[in-house]
Amino acid sequence: MATATLSLLATDKLTGENYASWKNTINMILIIEDLRFVLMEECPLIPPPTAAQNIREAYEHWTQDNEKLRHDTLKYIFNSRMKEGAYVQEHVLNMIVHFNVA
Repeated sequence: MATATLSLLATDKLTGENYASWKNTINMILIIEDLRFVLMEECPLIPPPTAAQNIREAYEHWTQDNEKLRHDTLKYIFNSRMKEGAYVQEHVLNMIVHFNVA
């Protein structure tokens, strides 16, 4: 990711109260990085070995970008911090809610 994108992520960390703002930032970053299609489009079917080159390339492009996005998302979530003094159960439930709303 570009430095500008990383600084944008650093300035708008998810705290729970800022979910709408954080989600807008994430959507903007996905558009800038040309990864939003992974969330909006269904995964293409696995092409048969006899499929045309452009069909195989479309599938490979989608799966590679999906894995990149999954990796970046998990890294961001694992690095997110709980509120000081919060219970782990509360934090986990909040994270589940964020995933379900998204």
